[in-house]
Amino acid sequence: MAQPLTNQARRVVVTGIGAISSLANNARDTWQRIVNGETGIRRVESLDPAQHPCVLRGDVDDAGIPQRFLSGKALRNTSRYSRMAVEAAGEALLDAGLLDEGLQPTIDMTEAGTAMGTCVGGTYDDLLPVHETYLTRQTTSRVPPHLHVMFPHNLGGYTIQQRFGMGGPSSTVVTACATGSQAIGDGFHAIKHGHAPLMVAGAMESTHHPLFQAGFAAMRALVTDSNDNPDGASRPFDSTRAGFVLGEGAGMLVLEELEHARARNARIYCEIVGYATSNDAYHPIAPQPEGIGAIGW
Repeated sequence: MAQPLTNQARRVVVTGIGAISSLANNARDTWQRIVNGETGIRRVESLDPAQHPCVLRGDVDDAGIPQRFLSGKALRNTSRYSRMAVEAAGEALLDAGLLDEGLQPTIDMTEAGTAMGTCVGGTYDDLLPVHETYLTRQTTSRVPPHLHVMFPHNLGGYTIQQRFGMGGPSSTVVTACATGSQAIGDGFHAIKHGHAPLMVAGAMESTHHPLFQAGFAAMRALVTDSNDNPDGASRPFDSTRAGFVLGEGAGMLVLEELEHARARNARIYCEIVGYATSNDAYHPIAPQPEGIGAIGW
Protein backbone atom coordinates (compact mmCIF):
# COMPACT_ATOMS: atom_id res chain seq x y z
CA MET A 1 0.00 0.00 0.00
CA ALA A 2 1.30 3.42 -0.89
CA GLN A 3 2.30 5.55 2.06
CA PRO A 4 0.27 8.71 2.59
CA LEU A 5 1.87 11.97 1.51
CA THR A 6 3.23 13.65 4.60
CA ASN A 7 4.48 16.86 3.00
CA GLN A 8 0.95 18.24 3.01
CA ALA A 9 1.25 18.58 6.78
CA ARG A 10 4.45 20.64 6.59
CA ARG A 11 3.59 24.29 6.81
CA VAL A 12 6.26 26.95 6.39
CA VAL A 13 6.46 30.22 8.31
CA VAL A 14 8.77 33.23 8.44
CA THR A 15 10.37 33.82 11.83
CA GLY A 16 13.26 36.17 11.11
CA ILE A 17 14.14 39.08 8.83
CA GLY A 18 17.50 40.69 8.01
CA ALA A 19 18.73 43.23 5.49
CA ILE A 20 21.66 45.33 4.39
CA SER A 21 20.60 48.09 2.00
CA SER A 22 21.47 51.51 0.65
CA LEU A 23 18.96 52.87 3.15
CA ALA A 24 20.30 51.24 6.32
CA ASN A 25 22.39 48.38 7.63
CA ASN A 26 19.46 46.49 9.12
CA ALA A 27 15.91 45.50 8.19
CA ARG A 28 14.02 47.62 10.71
CA ASP A 29 15.64 50.92 9.76
CA THR A 30 15.47 50.07 6.05
CA TRP A 31 11.72 49.55 6.33
CA GLN A 32 11.20 52.68 8.40
CA ARG A 33 13.01 54.82 5.86
CA ILE A 34 10.92 53.28 3.05
CA VAL A 35 7.74 54.09 4.98
CA ASN A 36 9.03 57.63 5.43
CA GLY A 37 9.42 57.96 1.67
CA GLU A 38 13.21 58.15 1.78
CA THR A 39 15.58 56.84 -0.88
CA GLY A 40 19.07 55.39 -0.79
CA ILE A 41 19.78 56.47 -4.37
CA ARG A 42 22.67 58.89 -4.68
CA ARG A 43 24.92 60.38 -7.34
CA VAL A 44 28.17 58.39 -7.64
CA GLU A 45 31.01 60.87 -8.02
CA SER A 46 33.39 58.26 -9.44
CA LEU A 47 31.16 57.78 -12.50
CA ASP A 48 32.05 60.12 -15.34
CA PRO A 49 28.89 61.51 -16.96
CA ALA A 50 30.73 61.55 -20.29
CA GLN A 51 31.00 57.76 -20.06
CA HIS A 52 27.94 56.90 -18.00
CA PRO A 53 24.58 58.44 -19.01
CA CYS A 54 23.28 57.42 -15.57
CA VAL A 55 25.48 58.31 -12.62
CA LEU A 56 23.03 57.21 -9.92
CA ARG A 57 23.11 54.07 -7.78
CA GLY A 58 21.74 52.74 -4.54
CA ASP A 59 25.10 51.86 -2.97
CA VAL A 60 25.63 50.28 0.41
CA ASP A 61 27.99 52.29 2.62
CA ASP A 62 30.86 49.91 3.32
CA ALA A 63 31.76 51.77 6.49
CA GLY A 64 28.27 51.13 7.82
CA ILE A 65 28.21 47.37 7.23
CA PRO A 66 28.46 45.66 10.64
CA GLN A 67 31.24 43.12 11.04
CA ARG A 68 29.65 41.03 13.75
CA PHE A 69 29.98 37.55 12.30
CA LEU A 70 33.31 37.41 10.47
CA SER A 71 36.72 38.60 11.54
CA GLY A 72 40.40 38.24 10.78
CA LYS A 73 41.37 35.96 7.92
CA ALA A 74 37.80 34.83 7.31
CA LEU A 75 36.70 38.43 6.79
CA ARG A 76 39.65 39.27 4.52
CA ASN A 77 39.05 36.23 2.31
CA THR A 78 35.30 36.73 1.90
CA SER A 79 33.88 38.57 -1.10
CA ARG A 80 31.94 41.77 -0.51
CA TYR A 81 28.65 40.22 -1.60
CA SER A 82 29.15 37.33 0.83
CA ARG A 83 29.97 39.71 3.69
CA MET A 84 26.68 41.50 3.16
CA ALA A 85 24.90 38.15 2.94
CA VAL A 86 26.26 36.80 6.21
CA GLU A 87 25.44 40.04 8.04
CA ALA A 88 21.84 40.02 6.78
CA ALA A 89 21.52 36.31 7.56
CA GLY A 90 22.94 36.81 11.03
CA GLU A 91 20.48 39.62 11.68
CA ALA A 92 17.62 37.38 10.54
CA LEU A 93 18.79 34.60 12.86
CA LEU A 94 19.06 37.05 15.74
CA ASP A 95 15.58 38.34 14.95
CA ALA A 96 14.30 34.77 15.01
CA GLY A 97 15.83 34.17 18.45
CA LEU A 98 18.27 31.61 17.10
CA LEU A 99 21.51 33.28 18.24
CA ASP A 100 22.63 34.04 21.78
CA GLU A 101 24.41 37.13 23.08
CA GLY A 102 27.70 35.69 21.86
CA LEU A 103 26.19 35.39 18.34
CA GLN A 104 26.27 31.60 18.47
CA PRO A 105 23.31 29.32 17.63
CA THR A 106 20.93 28.57 20.47
CA ILE A 107 19.83 25.27 18.87
CA ASP A 108 21.50 22.52 16.86
CA MET A 109 21.61 23.92 13.31
CA THR A 110 23.06 20.79 11.69
CA GLU A 111 19.96 20.10 9.59
CA ALA A 112 19.36 23.74 8.62
CA GLY A 113 20.29 24.99 5.16
CA THR A 114 20.34 27.94 2.80
CA ALA A 115 18.61 28.86 -0.44
CA MET A 116 20.44 31.82 -1.92
CA GLY A 117 20.28 33.97 -5.02
CA THR A 118 22.78 36.27 -6.74
CA CYS A 119 23.30 37.34 -10.33
CA VAL A 120 27.05 38.05 -10.43
CA GLY A 121 28.40 36.97 -7.04
CA GLY A 122 31.92 38.33 -6.77
CA THR A 123 32.66 38.22 -10.50
CA TYR A 124 33.05 42.00 -10.82
CA ASP A 125 34.60 42.63 -7.41
CA ASP A 126 37.07 39.76 -7.27
CA LEU A 127 37.56 38.08 -10.65
CA LEU A 128 37.74 41.12 -12.95
CA PRO A 129 40.53 42.92 -11.05
CA VAL A 130 42.66 39.77 -11.13
CA HIS A 131 41.94 39.34 -14.83
CA GLU A 132 42.98 42.94 -15.52
CA THR A 133 46.22 42.43 -13.58
CA TYR A 134 46.93 39.23 -15.50
CA LEU A 135 46.40 40.93 -18.87
CA THR A 136 48.62 43.84 -17.88
CA ARG A 137 51.49 41.90 -16.34
CA GLN A 138 51.15 38.61 -18.20
CA THR A 139 51.96 36.63 -15.08
CA THR A 140 50.05 34.31 -12.76
CA SER A 141 52.13 35.29 -9.74
CA ARG A 142 49.56 37.91 -8.73
CA VAL A 143 46.61 35.50 -8.68
CA PRO A 144 45.34 35.33 -5.07
CA PRO A 145 45.25 31.80 -3.64
CA HIS A 146 41.72 32.43 -2.37
CA LEU A 147 40.30 33.70 -5.68
CA HIS A 148 38.25 30.58 -6.40
CA VAL A 149 36.78 30.49 -2.92
CA MET A 150 35.74 34.14 -3.06
CA PHE A 151 33.94 35.08 -6.27
CA PRO A 152 31.80 31.98 -7.14
CA HIS A 153 28.06 32.42 -6.69
CA ASN A 154 27.67 29.63 -4.14
CA LEU A 155 30.11 31.14 -1.64
CA GLY A 156 27.47 33.41 -0.12
CA GLY A 157 25.48 30.38 0.98
CA TYR A 158 28.62 28.57 2.10
CA THR A 159 29.74 31.52 4.22
CA ILE A 160 26.42 31.58 6.05
CA GLN A 161 26.32 27.83 6.62
CA GLN A 162 29.92 27.59 7.73
CA ARG A 163 29.56 30.48 10.18
CA PHE A 164 26.42 29.15 11.84
CA GLY A 165 27.08 25.40 11.64
CA MET A 166 24.33 24.67 9.12
CA GLY A 167 24.89 21.32 7.41
CA GLY A 168 21.61 20.99 5.52
CA PRO A 169 20.59 21.74 1.92
CA SER A 170 22.54 24.41 0.04
CA SER A 171 21.50 25.92 -3.28
CA THR A 172 22.09 29.10 -5.24
CA VAL A 173 19.94 30.31 -8.11
CA VAL A 174 20.64 32.90 -10.80
CA THR A 175 17.40 34.06 -12.40
CA ALA A 176 17.87 37.80 -12.97
CA CYS A 177 15.14 39.92 -11.34
CA ALA A 178 13.36 36.81 -10.04
CA THR A 179 16.42 35.55 -8.16
CA GLY A 180 15.44 36.54 -4.62
CA SER A 181 11.86 35.35 -4.98
CA GLN A 182 12.98 32.04 -6.43
CA ALA A 183 15.50 31.52 -3.64
CA ILE A 184 12.73 32.01 -1.06
CA GLY A 185 10.53 29.62 -3.01
CA ASP A 186 13.28 27.01 -3.09
CA GLY A 187 13.74 27.40 0.65
CA PHE A 188 10.01 27.00 1.13
CA HIS A 189 10.02 23.78 -0.90
CA ALA A 190 13.00 22.40 1.02
CA ILE A 191 11.00 22.63 4.23
CA LYS A 192 7.63 21.65 2.77
CA HIS A 193 9.06 18.45 1.31
CA GLY A 194 10.94 17.49 4.45
CA HIS A 195 14.53 18.21 3.43
CA ALA A 196 15.16 20.63 6.31
CA PRO A 197 13.30 22.03 9.32
CA LEU A 198 14.80 25.49 8.87
CA MET A 199 16.23 27.46 5.94
CA VAL A 200 17.80 30.86 5.54
CA ALA A 201 16.59 32.15 2.19
CA GLY A 202 17.25 35.35 0.30
CA ALA A 203 19.52 37.15 -2.13
CA MET A 204 22.57 39.40 -2.23
CA GLU A 205 24.31 41.55 -4.81
CA SER A 206 27.32 43.86 -5.02
CA THR A 207 26.91 46.28 -7.94
CA HIS A 208 29.41 49.07 -7.42
CA HIS A 209 31.81 48.01 -10.20
CA PRO A 210 31.37 50.47 -13.11
CA LEU A 211 31.03 47.64 -15.64
CA PHE A 212 27.78 46.62 -13.96
CA GLN A 213 26.46 50.12 -14.64
CA ALA A 214 27.86 50.19 -18.18
CA GLY A 215 26.16 46.94 -19.17
CA PHE A 216 22.69 48.17 -18.26
CA ALA A 217 23.40 51.57 -19.80
CA ALA A 218 24.27 49.85 -23.09
CA MET A 219 20.85 48.20 -22.95
CA ARG A 220 19.30 51.65 -22.40
CA ALA A 221 17.68 50.27 -19.28
CA LEU A 222 18.86 52.91 -16.79
CA VAL A 223 17.14 56.18 -16.01
CA THR A 224 19.05 59.07 -17.60
CA ASP A 225 16.87 62.11 -16.85
CA SER A 226 17.48 62.39 -13.12
CA ASN A 227 21.22 62.66 -12.55
CA ASP A 228 20.60 65.93 -10.71
CA ASN A 229 17.47 64.64 -8.97
CA PRO A 230 18.25 61.31 -7.28
CA ASP A 231 15.11 61.42 -5.18
CA GLY A 232 12.93 61.43 -8.31
CA ALA A 233 14.85 58.86 -10.33
CA SER A 234 13.15 55.59 -9.36
CA ARG A 235 9.49 55.84 -10.37
CA PRO A 236 8.52 52.48 -11.93
CA PHE A 237 4.76 53.01 -11.65
CA ASP A 238 4.72 56.59 -12.90
CA SER A 239 3.71 57.54 -16.45
CA THR A 240 7.03 59.41 -16.77
CA ARG A 241 9.17 56.40 -15.83
CA ALA A 242 12.39 56.36 -17.81
CA GLY A 243 14.34 53.33 -16.62
CA PHE A 244 15.59 51.81 -13.39
CA VAL A 245 18.41 52.51 -10.95
CA LEU A 246 20.91 49.90 -9.82
CA GLY A 247 20.88 49.04 -6.15
CA GLU A 248 22.72 46.53 -4.01
CA GLY A 249 22.62 44.80 -0.66
CA ALA A 250 21.25 41.63 0.89
CA GLY A 251 17.88 40.51 2.19
CA MET A 252 17.35 37.32 4.21
CA LEU A 253 14.46 35.44 5.79
CA VAL A 254 14.46 32.64 8.32
CA LEU A 255 11.96 30.04 7.13
CA GLU A 256 10.81 27.32 9.53
CA GLU A 257 8.51 24.36 9.59
CA LEU A 258 5.52 25.51 11.64
CA GLU A 259 5.77 22.91 14.40
CA HIS A 260 9.53 23.48 14.66
CA ALA A 261 8.84 27.17 15.24
CA ARG A 262 6.03 26.48 17.72
CA ALA A 263 8.19 24.09 19.70
CA ARG A 264 10.61 26.89 20.53
CA ASN A 265 7.87 29.52 20.97
CA ALA A 266 9.14 31.54 18.03
CA ARG A 267 7.50 34.74 16.90
CA ILE A 268 5.83 34.11 13.54
CA TYR A 269 5.60 36.94 11.02
CA CYS A 270 3.59 35.13 8.36
CA GLU A 271 3.04 31.83 6.57
CA ILE A 272 4.10 30.97 3.03
CA VAL A 273 1.33 28.91 1.46
CA GLY A 274 2.48 28.36 -2.11
CA TYR A 275 5.15 28.83 -4.73
CA ALA A 276 5.73 27.92 -8.37
CA THR A 277 8.25 28.78 -11.04
CA SER A 278 8.16 28.69 -14.82
CA ASN A 279 9.93 30.08 -17.88
CA ASP A 280 7.98 31.85 -20.61
CA ALA A 281 10.54 30.67 -23.20
CA TYR A 282 9.68 33.88 -24.98
CA HIS A 283 12.33 36.60 -24.51
CA PRO A 284 15.35 37.11 -22.21
CA ILE A 285 13.83 40.29 -20.73
CA ALA A 286 10.22 40.89 -21.81
CA PRO A 287 7.43 38.70 -20.40
CA GLN A 288 5.08 36.82 -22.68
CA PRO A 289 2.36 39.40 -23.45
CA GLU A 290 -0.55 37.12 -22.51
CA GLY A 291 1.07 35.93 -19.28
CA ILE A 292 0.74 32.29 -20.37
CA GLY A 293 3.70 31.05 -18.31
CA ALA A 294 2.51 32.59 -15.07
CA ILE A 295 -1.12 31.60 -15.64
CA GLY A 296 -0.21 28.02 -16.46
CA TRP A 297 1.51 27.51 -13.13
